[in-house]
Amino acid sequence: MDPKPGNDPARAPRRLEGAPVLARVRVLIADVMTITGDRADEFGHPVLEGQLLAGANYDLVRDRCEKAGFTPLMRDGKDGSGVEITLIGSVKKPLAQNWMINAALLLATIVTTVVAGAQAPDGPDLGQGLLFSLGLMGPLIAHELGHLLVSRWRKVPASLPYFIPLPLPSIPGTLGAVMVQREPWKDRKTLLEVALAGPLAGFLVAVPLFLIGAALSTVEPYSVPPEGMMSLFFGDSIVTALIGQVTHGAVWFMTDPVVNLNVLGLGAWFALLFTGLNLIPAGQLDGGHIAYALLGPRAKYVSYACIVVLLALALLVSNVLMLWAVMLFLFGRAHPPVLDETVPLQRPQYALIAVGVLLLIVSFAPNPMTFVGG
Repeated sequence: MDPKPGNDPARAPRRLEGAPVLARVRVLIADVMTITGDRADEFGHPVLEGQLLAGANYDLVRDRCEKAGFTPLMRDGKDGSGVEITLIGSVKKPLAQNWMINAALLLATIVTTVVAGAQAPDGPDLGQGLLFSLGLMGPLIAHELGHLLVSRWRKVPASLPYFIPLPLPSIPGTLGAVMVQREPWKDRKTLLEVALAGPLAGFLVAVPLFLIGAALSTVEPYSVPPEGMMSLFFGDSIVTALIGQVTHGAVWFMTDPVVNLNVLGLGAWFALLFTGLNLIPAGQLDGGHIAYALLGPRAKYVSYACIVVLLALALLVSNVLMLWAVMLFLFGRAHPPVLDETVPLQRPQYALIAVGVLLLIVSFAPNPMTFVGG
């Protein structure tokens, strides 16, 4: 929602001083804010203009407004001084949680990843499946724990993670996990810290697992598959290419010799792939959260650009990315506003953004999978 009034004269701001509900809000926030004016935005939401009193902050303003059944959206004033508070219907919701559902989904996802990794030419191999699940689920669980712990630290009303099993006898056996956000993000700093915590934690677990898996892998001469058969090659990100050079002096994608990646490393490869895709600065991906923390509403233009780039990669390099590009086009073009836009980013937050950009650069695989033969 854009709290600014529209330019259409028929939707010009109207005075609200006589509204009983607004009068109640004025009384409730009188000890935290000096009100200098009021109006309505283009959607009819009341907007209060004024100055916060010494020691006042968004939390105090929200506490007062919620008593009247409103949640405030706080923005800097138009002239660069003071604040504007848009009153919307209360978004406060109880954080109901049945942890047994989350536990059941986690267990199911572990099972489906074990089954996916256990597929072998000579029949299912449980040990292989367990190694694959460790390589994938270890970083995925770390990723969600990163989000969860920082959410709890920042008092964000987010649910426990819901892991998504993919009950098909093929890799990777999961579609990742999601956490349900009970209300809009408080401010950009909170958004940034929670968003980055997940990919960073997952990356720090995935890299050593991939390194171990790579060290346990074998190197074989590259050979073109027989007619009628296909070979699947897993493409490189910067980090997997570097580890390939360290462990075998070779990268993974269609080189001679080819690294026959151990299943532990394969699971970690998928974890790194998901990390790179999730850090794309679009929509409500973790990368989209980071972009919004930096750019605010202007982040939508970065989302559009990313969708175009993904479509180009899907058409020219790897059609595996097409599904991701289409999903972002349908669901990931915009990011909802935060409640308090007045909190500025500082050097520590810009450093975190740089970390997020670096993680995207080293973990994104532009050509994740290639099928050869047929």
